Amino acid sequence: MKKKWEGSLTIEAALIMPVIILVILFLIYLSFYLHDRCKLQGITNNTLFKAGQIIRHAGNIDSEEIDYEHINDRGVFYLLFGNSEEEETKIRYYLFQQFEKGLFITTIYNIKVDCSHNKIKIIVEADIKIPVPGIKDFFNPDRALVIQAEGAVHNPTQTIRMAEVILETGSKIKGFDAWKEKMNKILKIIK
Repeated sequence: MKKKWEGSLTIEAALIMPVIILVILFLIYLSFYLHDRCKLQGITNNTLFKAGQIIRHAGNIDSEEIDYEHINDRGVFYLLFGNSEEEETKIRYYLFQQFEKGLFITTIYNIKVDCSHNKIKIIVEADIKIPVPGIKDFFNPDRALVIQAEGAVHNPTQTIRMAEVILETGSKIKGFDAWKEKMNKILKIIK
């Protein structure tokens, strides 16, 4: 005859139910975390693209409209020697506006914007607020959530103009064609 082990359903449920509830809470907070992280990254990347236009030409970052009436007010050497603090402030303010609503468990506490004549870097630092201690430990409570986006300021019209000037000047120089052929050979070898 086989021995039968009697178990108590209340004791088994008392051990398993907290684990199940913790897993359900973990999945809910994981979905909130992933939502907030994706939203932060998406808004930051979108703002990076818009900021490239604002750095090149004066305009409104909200509507992405360029102010063509005052497009030449900055001067010729603005991109090289101009002060971009005003644009950085506009970009930072725009980001704060975008992050005001729609985040579930994160709070933005710092936004850094660094603009130069050919590069933009945006760093968003956020704090994750999860009230359940066991779940909070999984999301690195000691470190903040940091989202970074970095991109170049493209100015295709200026690049084309500069290339045309270089090619015209180069075609007038003696020996340019021979130098050009040597460079093409070197590039073919490298490829």
